[in-house]
Amino acid sequence: RITCPTLIIQGTRDTMATPEALLVASEMMGGSVELCWLPDADHGFKPRKSSGYSPEDCALMASDASVEWVQRVAALTAESPEATPPANP
Repeated sequence: RITCPTLIIQGTRDTMATPEALLVASEMMGGSVELCWLPDADHGFKPRKSSGYSPEDCALMASDASVEWVQRVAALTAESPEATPPANP
């Protein structure tokens, strides 16, 4: 069980963990788990050329999602530090 806020960034074409499998796994993890989907990206965040996305686009989406997530978690922690569960030992 995950007891700290968690962000998982995943490509929608990742064959190592399909979106369906990851949705089920994230529900089983418990806690605060957010998923960010990179459109048409594989496990290495590489999209197909025909998708209209570049690897740089996917890297930017991943970094933007990370920054936004950290800012949200930090804001929640600042508002209510006692509500933030401890990190996993």
